[in-house]
Amino acid sequence: ELLRLQKEIAKIEKELTSLQGRLSNTHFVDKAPAEVVTKERQRASELSETLSTLQSKVSLIASL
Repeated sequence: ELLRLQKEIAKIEKELTSLQGRLSNTHFVDKAPAEVVTKERQRASELSETLSTLQSKVSLIASL
């Protein structure tokens, strides 16, 4: 289970890094439709929450 969680964390971190890079690119933010930018920001927020939850689960399992 721990290995599965670690793989999921790595996947989410990679996707989150990509999203954050896109959102920090002023050209993307300026040229993309507002709804796309909003959707990407919402997705980044959801990924951050999921990542936090998974990291908590890993910590809990590791402490057992």
